Amino acid sequence: MPVPVSSGGEALPLSLPLSTSIHLCFDPDFCTPVEEQIRRIARAGFRWLDFNFLDWFADPRSPFVGDGWEGWLEGAGAAAEDAGARFNQAHAPCPVYNLEKDLEGYKALCRRAIRGCGMLGIPWMVFHAAYFPWNFGSSLDFFSFNYAFF
Repeated sequence: MPVPVSSGGEALPLSLPLSTSIHLCFDPDFCTPVEEQIRRIARAGFRWLDFNFLDWFADPRSPFVGDGWEGWLEGAGAAAEDAGARFNQAHAPCPVYNLEKDLEGYKALCRRAIRGCGMLGIPWMVFHAAYFPWNFGSSLDFFSFNYAFF
């Protein structure tokens, strides 16, 4: 890749849209609003953010699993915009914790996350397979769950 140069011939600094996950400031007690988490990361200099839905799906106190989840995501999007940042990727909920054998429940949350990506203008979402086989009872159950999903 050629090095960009100014009209005077000087090399310009390269710019890389380095993304970090808002997971870095996640509060598992849900006391710190997602908007504040986003502002903290933007103040650290990040302008590209990864919305990690994994943090927000396993606890019934989470605003992502409640009825007002769309308004909550709109607030996250507005906070990113106000901070001069944007979401460029996301991580889907992973089938761990309480969803390991509930394929339909997991699919419903993934559909919600996909809709959330659309609301936030996120073009890419990473899906990880279930990765705790010992919680499934057998290796066959573990592989069957992943096979059925993917």
